[in-house]
Amino acid sequence: MGDIEYFISGDMDAALKNYEHSVLNKNSTPTVNYRIGVINYNKQNYENALTFFIKALEKKDADQNLLLAAGNTLALRGDNFAAQGYYNRLLSLLNEEKAHHALLFPQAKEEDSQLVEMILKTNNNLGVVLNKIARQTGNSQMNGKSFECFVESIRAWDALTRNQETMVRLGGSNLALQNSKYISASMAEFEPAIYTDIPRTLVGEKVLK
Repeated sequence: MGDIEYFISGDMDAALKNYEHSVLNKNSTPTVNYRIGVINYNKQNYENALTFFIKALEKKDADQNLLLAAGNTLALRGDNFAAQGYYNRLLSLLNEEKAHHALLFPQAKEEDSQLVEMILKTNNNLGVVLNKIARQTGNSQMNGKSFECFVESIRAWDALTRNQETMVRLGGSNLALQNSKYISASMAEFEPAIYTDIPRTLVGEKVLK
């Protein structure tokens, strides 16, 4: 019932209630905990979301979607040092996966597109929290690392959005580019932004249709 409401009817309150009953009935799986976390995350109940993401991480500590969700939750709570740890872990896994490919074809292969998009988001989000830590601590090296992350995110954006035949880039907003421009201009009123969307499922799980 929870899955039907979560994927099909869109009644997230009912889905949350059924998933919570599932946990109470000793069906506390990473899948159920993650979906409870996602619902709370989208309701901006970040403390509850983090609780369930951490439960899921106890058994799925290398799940890329889960690491992104945990990192984002912490970043939105202002826990930048903790968010940095999750983003670093995720980026390490993504770079390992990328190293296994001789070439990536995000325009032609769905799995390559997903990998490049995750690299894009993770680098941008890590760059944001590193910039915030730099401002908190006055650490100029940390600020330099944040720009390196933005550059990597911009490269991923270019690979994801440029038509390989015409070499024309598709439209849309490049968040890392905007972040780097405003930060380099030292605009005091500007707050760098993360990609806040998180996947609805753990890696490899099918969406109910």
